[in-house]
Amino acid sequence: MTLLTSLTSNEIKFIPRKGSLQSVIIRDEQTKEEFSYTPDFTQDGYYSLCTIVHNFIESRAYTLRVLDSASTVLYRGLMFCTTQDVEEYSINKDKYDVPVEDNSSAKYTIINR
Repeated sequence: MTLLTSLTSNEIKFIPRKGSLQSVIIRDEQTKEEFSYTPDFTQDGYYSLCTIVHNFIESRAYTLRVLDSASTVLYRGLMFCTTQDVEEYSINKDKYDVPVEDNSSAKYTIINR
């Protein structure tokens, strides 16, 4: 799941296990901080939806857990935060520049057994 940091609130759409949805826990994978929310949940076909207002930080991963009233995990997922458009999203954008080497002069040694 990819989130846009430019939004003030993010709609989270997921397919949970069977149960009554109660709360959401978001864990920042870099700082290991956990944030708990009790949003309103709605249904859209097989999907459950909720809206979370959270200060997501660019290029960070977050773990999402949705719990029922007995703290049983009904959904677990990973979210990544970006300012890129979702349709054009690339995890490698502006991160990696792989030089292309000319292998025409490469030398190989063949070992026979």
